[in-house]
Amino acid sequence: MNIQELATKSGLSKDTIRYYEKIGLLPKPKRGINGYREYNSSMIINLKLLNHAKQLGFSLKELKALTQLFLSKKLNQKEMGLRLQKKLIEIDVKIRALNELKENIRQVVSGNCDFRELIK
Repeated sequence: MNIQELATKSGLSKDTIRYYEKIGLLPKPKRGINGYREYNSSMIINLKLLNHAKQLGFSLKELKALTQLFLSKKLNQKEMGLRLQKKLIEIDVKIRALNELKENIRQVVSGNCDFRELIK
């Protein structure tokens, strides 16, 4: 299948697919006689897995590590579970920081600001 078909079936753009190839998240595809990339149907699953992991909050760097584990058959349920637990902790830290920021903004809006005399 060509890149347009793959993009349509995976739900990702052609540019995203090319970028993932460039940074090593996807293997380089075979090229046809015409020089165009040729993809097999397993690429659809790979792209959907990558997209799902990205939606779960994994960075491109983390995705690359996961891909390497997956391709080397070293990614199992336990390892994935550990990585997801780590991601949950990171999310909790971000939520706490955002809640603190939100409270600071509320304080400023209510007039509790050390710099209110400087702003006229």
